Amino acid sequence: MLFQRVLCSILLCVSPVRAQSVFSERSDPGQTGPVKPASDTVVLDIFSVVSTQDTSYRAANSITATKLAAEVRNIPLTIDIFTSDFMKDVGAVEVSDVLRYANGINAFRSGFQDDFTYTIRGFTSAANVQLRNGIRKSGLLDAAGLERVEVVKGPAGVINGQQSPGGLVNSITKQPLDKFAATFDQSFGSFDFSRSVIDVTGPAYTDDKGRSVAYRVVVAETFNGDFRELATMKKQYLYPIVVLKNGSTGTQFTIDTEFSQSRGDPARSLDWVYDPSQGMRVPAPVPYKFNQNTHETFYFFRSSNTVLDFKQKIGEHLILRADYQYQRRTRDLFTYQGFVSSNLQTISRNVNRIIQQNFNQNYYVSALTKYNVGPVEGQTLVEYDHLRGPFTFHSFQSTQPIETPWLVNDPSTWNRNTNVLPTFAQQTWQQDNFPSQSAMILNQFNYKNRIYLSASARWDELTQSVLTLQGTPLGYQQLAYNRHVSPMAGLLYRFTKNTAIYGTYAESFVANLNIVRKSDGNFGALDPTQGKGLEMGIKTDFFEGKLSANVAVFRDEQTNVPRTVSLPDPQAPGQNFNATIQTGVERATGVELNVNAVISDSVQLVGGYSYVDAHIVSNQQNRALEGLREINAPRNKFNVFGKYSLPKLPFGSAYATIGYTYYSNMQGSADTIKTIIPGVSLIAAGVGVRTKIYGREVGVRFNVDNLLDKKYWSVATGGSIPGRPVSYAGTVSLKW
Repeated sequence: MLFQRVLCSILLCVSPVRAQSVFSERSDPGQTGPVKPASDTVVLDIFSVVSTQDTSYRAANSITATKLAAEVRNIPLTIDIFTSDFMKDVGAVEVSDVLRYANGINAFRSGFQDDFTYTIRGFTSAANVQLRNGIRKSGLLDAAGLERVEVVKGPAGVINGQQSPGGLVNSITKQPLDKFAATFDQSFGSFDFSRSVIDVTGPAYTDDKGRSVAYRVVVAETFNGDFRELATMKKQYLYPIVVLKNGSTGTQFTIDTEFSQSRGDPARSLDWVYDPSQGMRVPAPVPYKFNQNTHETFYFFRSSNTVLDFKQKIGEHLILRADYQYQRRTRDLFTYQGFVSSNLQTISRNVNRIIQQNFNQNYYVSALTKYNVGPVEGQTLVEYDHLRGPFTFHSFQSTQPIETPWLVNDPSTWNRNTNVLPTFAQQTWQQDNFPSQSAMILNQFNYKNRIYLSASARWDELTQSVLTLQGTPLGYQQLAYNRHVSPMAGLLYRFTKNTAIYGTYAESFVANLNIVRKSDGNFGALDPTQGKGLEMGIKTDFFEGKLSANVAVFRDEQTNVPRTVSLPDPQAPGQNFNATIQTGVERATGVELNVNAVISDSVQLVGGYSYVDAHIVSNQQNRALEGLREINAPRNKFNVFGKYSLPKLPFGSAYATIGYTYYSNMQGSADTIKTIIPGVSLIAAGVGVRTKIYGREVGVRFNVDNLLDKKYWSVATGGSIPGRPVSYAGTVSLKW
């Protein structure tokens, strides 16, 4: 509590720092009300979504798919949008909590990582990429600073940078409001969970000449004990933003800064093990809450992200925009990595120490123009991006043997109290430098609000120089280089006021710049991963938006995907080594349904279903992989979330929520050993009341997750992740 009070007081005094404004443009600064611009007049709002148009769980517009604000009903892609009301009702703390209710996605986070990973339409997100306001961001995003989460399906990376063909996730942050508002939330729950959030916003300065300064400050502190033994986490988050605007000159400048740090004792489960009697991998024969780490293990993460955004309107038809991003991240991790013996009797453990630091600077310059050609309304966006930044990685290995292996069936040997801190020797020091640049042109056309056409192309060029030292001052330096052009085209035809059909084709590109050992035993860079996708669908929107639906069929492919396999070592006869190979073709085909319904003033539902058949089609380097399903990608996923608001009560209002999610079974490993993660059905529920005390709005909310206490697994290998047991959380909210 003291942490929040001190920081909030300081920030309210100095009022530091980015967003995209939701202020409307006026042709005459003396006007007192908003003016609807002509169809060919540009406004600064076009670069931001207007969340005030959202109705509870329904979002009217999106910015992720086109980089420009557009009505969801007129975008030729499948888009899932989770509003701030939805995030509050599910009790979201991080983005992965929200993505559970997105079709075609399986999102998960390890117990000691500061990133989350997700598979989308069968493909793993490229390098754990996530977007924040359309700009790439590393590290976890706290839901306290978010206004909404947008999920775009298909290879939309041509708009937002290199990405797998499955899609991408973009988190939109909260923006300053033009009226003072403040909220305080305090939560407590299972496994020593506690969370405090302060959110303060309002105008700092306004005058009658259209000049204004608005601010918002969000501060959060979270403590969460994991259900696994010894695991804890304490996270602190700070998000200040300031928007300065001069309406008379069409100028806007935004300073947006985000700080986050977390520390604690990591949780790490054992990977699944091969059981000869069953001919497949199964969960390790230890308790569900087992943690292989001990008291001396730890992790520490810190990240900062600052974005400066400048917009200038020139005349009635042109906006120039420039952005600068500086991002820094530190990771210090000491943990064990355990292995169960082939006879399933002992647990042997290695110890790892990793220190990682990286920062990058990004520059974005763009120009937007709008125009009319007869009955056709058009707009063109041209953008150039440039990124620079080194990445430093330190890996250490113990110089002394680890303690005696633990016995699987004898917990008394699981000695976690001895303070065994081995002497470490530096094993690997590596520094990467990865300058990149890209250029994009986006064209959008609207013919009489009936035909919507989008056409774009993106050029990417990426270079990486790697300096690696292994145990001595000597080392080697290698260079990797990738270049690619990605096109995208979409068409939506609205044949009635409420119904439209659409189709989109796009290509994607992900650079493979790491220096790896290939199948011939030599080190070198890989070819880029390339993808393409085709989606066709129907969108409906009835009863003034109270009932909307999207049905889509899709076929996405990618080639040259890196995979690690064990092969005979040509440099050491009789031995195997881990080689990185690139598959021939991986393909995902399927169908997806999304529904958003406001059934009455009291009842609303969101939900959908996805079927995704994702597998390796061909791989000439390793035929054994052909036909293998994509890892951590359920074929079937069904989810529904409903809210019932009671009629107005004498003391205020009340509501109840319930959510259901079903995942079918998943492939649990990237090799040919049978590893099947069983499907699971999960239920979440909540109740809440709102009232006023001394003129202030007070809310109380209670949530329960995994109501039936199902045991399940999100990941089986490469750092297995068991699902969280039944858990509870209660929140008290105050609003000014």
